Amino acid sequence: MRKLFLLFFLSLWSVAFNQNMKECIRYSEEFLEKGDVYHAIHYLEKALEIDSNSVDLNWRMAQAQRLYKDYRKAEYYYQKVYLKEGAKLFPQSIYYLALMQEHNGKYEEAKDSWKRAKKIFMKQRNAYENVRSRQGYKNALWLKQALKDTTEYIIEQLPTTVNTPNSEFGHSIVGNQLVYSSLLADSVSSDEIVFTDNYKMRLYTSEMKDSSYLKSQLLKDLEDRGFSVGNGSLSADGKRFYFSKCTDQSYKFQCKIYVARVENGKFTDIDELGDMVNEEGSNNTQPNIAKYKDGEILFFASDREDKKSQGQMDIWYVLVTDGNQYSKAYNAGRVVNTEGNEVTPFFDSDENVLYFSSDFHFGFGGFDIQKAVGMVGSFQKVDNVGLEMNSSAQDLYFFKDSKTGEFYFSSNRIGSLYAKNPTCCHDIYKARIPAIPEVDSVKEETLFDLNKRLPVTLYFHNDRPGPKSIADTIELNYMTTYERYTAMKEKYKTEYSKGLTGDKADEAKEDIADFFLEYVDQGVKDLYWFSELLLKELQKGKKIRITIKGFASPLAPTAYNVHLTRRRIVSLKNFLWEYQNGVFQPYMSGTSKDGGIVKFNQNPFGEYTADKLISDNPNDLKNSIYNRKAALERKVEIQSVDLIQEDSTGAEVTFAEEVHDFGSQKIGSQLTYTFEFRNDGNEDLIIEDIEIPCECNTATVDKKTVKPGEKAFLTMTFDTKGYDGHAVKSVYLITNGIPPKKRIVFTVKLVP
Repeated sequence: MRKLFLLFFLSLWSVAFNQNMKECIRYSEEFLEKGDVYHAIHYLEKALEIDSNSVDLNWRMAQAQRLYKDYRKAEYYYQKVYLKEGAKLFPQSIYYLALMQEHNGKYEEAKDSWKRAKKIFMKQRNAYENVRSRQGYKNALWLKQALKDTTEYIIEQLPTTVNTPNSEFGHSIVGNQLVYSSLLADSVSSDEIVFTDNYKMRLYTSEMKDSSYLKSQLLKDLEDRGFSVGNGSLSADGKRFYFSKCTDQSYKFQCKIYVARVENGKFTDIDELGDMVNEEGSNNTQPNIAKYKDGEILFFASDREDKKSQGQMDIWYVLVTDGNQYSKAYNAGRVVNTEGNEVTPFFDSDENVLYFSSDFHFGFGGFDIQKAVGMVGSFQKVDNVGLEMNSSAQDLYFFKDSKTGEFYFSSNRIGSLYAKNPTCCHDIYKARIPAIPEVDSVKEETLFDLNKRLPVTLYFHNDRPGPKSIADTIELNYMTTYERYTAMKEKYKTEYSKGLTGDKADEAKEDIADFFLEYVDQGVKDLYWFSELLLKELQKGKKIRITIKGFASPLAPTAYNVHLTRRRIVSLKNFLWEYQNGVFQPYMSGTSKDGGIVKFNQNPFGEYTADKLISDNPNDLKNSIYNRKAALERKVEIQSVDLIQEDSTGAEVTFAEEVHDFGSQKIGSQLTYTFEFRNDGNEDLIIEDIEIPCECNTATVDKKTVKPGEKAFLTMTFDTKGYDGHAVKSVYLITNGIPPKKRIVFTVKLVP
């Protein structure tokens, strides 16, 4: 009887359990339909209290937290879903996980997630997730260098007379008034809106007085019951004010652009722009009017369906004559617009620069502020304005105060005011570039920024450059080698995927594509970045030493690989010699008029650092040549950049050769080699000690004190008894000079 009662009780409890959970899900769906994400999350939390392991519930919560812009919680739930079901039920879980990791500044983790997402969506060629995942992976590679760049902006958050725990977006300066919009949530993307009858977008002004912002006032002239109003821009003559008026359709903003006449501080004669701007059935918003040639140009954002459209929201423009004549609408073009969203345009007519925000161009997460220099129809490449102005959150609504030169933008970065979660809401920020200090107070700059770029790693095809040669030099420029290498990408894919079928073959090909993108192509980008910074330092008259090391895969004999790596180093030096029509030649030859000099330390290490598991079988081409691991070993690296203090007191150690290869030798033999070095400083070089890590080695110098300009010799021996295969042996010369610790190496392949 007790068992029957218990079963009956459990049955009732189970029914109640399921009903309660279904009720919670139903309520959450109803609130989401209304755009009320806050209450939707409340009911999802109750449902998760009943069943915290439900993949479906965790997915719903992840989606809701993303819409709510709580990136940390969204990341947690997306990761929970992905770990439970591996993107089989919810393939977008890894896609959104990568996005949230970017938003939270976890860029290395985001890179791995984008890579996984890329593989999941690679067969859906036309799906946006496929395109965005590939762009996300490229963006992760761009971030490696972009994070090292520093900007000079001083960022200031506007006071609470403007910013509130709701969202504020800056738009323009009208006289001494800051014109901005305020809303509970962002109106940029329809999937990020909390829109209810209590919260509309409204335009406000704040008088700027003595570097302060007075209490804000509602722009009542532009209020319209039942509509949201925002995104204001004043014409150059101060007589017209353009703005957006929006209504909600299924709780998604649908906006049109209006214009009002400005007279004595009042806004009158409000009129909707025609079909050329406000195309029927599309969202048209965020107008920006600016001087352009002999007339004006009106930029705006639109999601219209047009054969010229590039993606979701695009930047469009119309030409304006006589203040009220509008041309047909033109798309700003492929340079500016992408498959993603481009919004909040601002055209600086003094500098001919278009600023806008994009969630697809390279950035630090979410929407980033970008700039494109040029006139419409001929915009040059798009550049991210950099950290500080941008963050891992959403950064939008850039504009410039032409009187002060200060920049304004809106962001929901950590530190913005909020009521419910730290990244829910936008504040308005101001950025300025600090005044340049007097020349006398400028401290001597270091090579810190240059060294942040290191190592610069460049990759090569097997036995390139100069195949089947034992020469130590080559006439080829590295870029020629690089172009020939990348032309072989399809062959690498074919060879590396041999013997595989289906998904395994596709994944192998994708791995090769990633290798060329992440390593080979990125190496060239790093090289150009490095070259630009190096040139700037040399033009200041600095004397610089660059250390380059070469590596090879173990396919060829040891002695041959040492010659090969030397040729690879020479190809890099040839690149610098020919860079920008020979701009480095005076520095490399010591004939520059500004006194700058660049010298090189070259360390050809052959294949001695290579992974010993890599095949050295010449008949196994798949694993010895086309294998990703083997390809990663064929490289040269710019490893360090040091300042040569030739005009100051001190000693300096310079070796004619820092690595010696003995080739193949018998096991048990005694090997000896003498290295020549010189004191290139202007004080005595004192040999303080020689560190010898291995008891199998001995090392001596012929003198303990080396006069300036004088030569000396270091003799090393290696007792090979008990060793076989590849061996690398080092000793360290400890001195009072530069560098204070110098590594000298010899290598050998020991055979019976």
